[in-house]
Amino acid sequence: MPEVHPKLKGLLWIFGVLVLTFVLVRGLPILAKHVPWSIEKKIASVLNLTENLSLCDANGSSTELKKLIARIYPIPGDANLPIHVNVIAGKTINAFASFGGEVFVYDGLIQKAESPEELAGVLAHEIGHVHHRHIIEGMLSKLTVLALSQGSGTSGFNLLANLKFSREQEAEADRDGLERLQKAHVNVLGTSQFFKREGNTGAIPSLLSDHPSSEDRAQLAQSYFRMDTTPILTPAEWTKLKGICGK
Repeated sequence: MPEVHPKLKGLLWIFGVLVLTFVLVRGLPILAKHVPWSIEKKIASVLNLTENLSLCDANGSSTELKKLIARIYPIPGDANLPIHVNVIAGKTINAFASFGGEVFVYDGLIQKAESPEELAGVLAHEIGHVHHRHIIEGMLSKLTVLALSQGSGTSGFNLLANLKFSREQEAEADRDGLERLQKAHVNVLGTSQFFKREGNTGAIPSLLSDHPSSEDRAQLAQSYFRMDTTPILTPAEWTKLKGICGK
């Protein structure tokens, strides 16, 4: 057989890597949804974020927070994916979902929210990431890239910290969260009001990075609007929840 030219070998190798990467990336969402929930829980146990972060409310022990969460979780389809909401002390305006249904929200975001419905909208979005297995999908994607680039020396915590959801995943979590609010008879306009207000502050908080535009999200929220909504908390309960981390 004639010998393959070295340059052609290189091109074929690059082409093979690109094809393999494409196949892996396209198949990751399917693969992620078949990863046993017990494995995610094990990863969460190893990372142990609830011990490594400064929490002022672990596992949603606040009566008011429990009441808020109970309005949006669980809904049909959530039974096999239990979630726990933890509040982190600090002024950061952010929330994120981790492995095993652990959801974290900073007190800074709670203080920025002007209503329970705004906070519920953010948490519903993060629950959407859990529901669609975006966290394990992101981990598998990151590990694939590291393997193909022969990367090494990345700790599990740093790997999680560097995970970024794609705009498609963020949009999927938006739709899931808004549908959750709609089914729970929660006013979805609180969601668009919060993101639009924060997006217009000039400095984009990390909560909004890689997300669809505020205008797109506001328009999407309108499509999930329903008239028969009921408040999540009383004004007194909301005031008490705002003080969850103390003064």
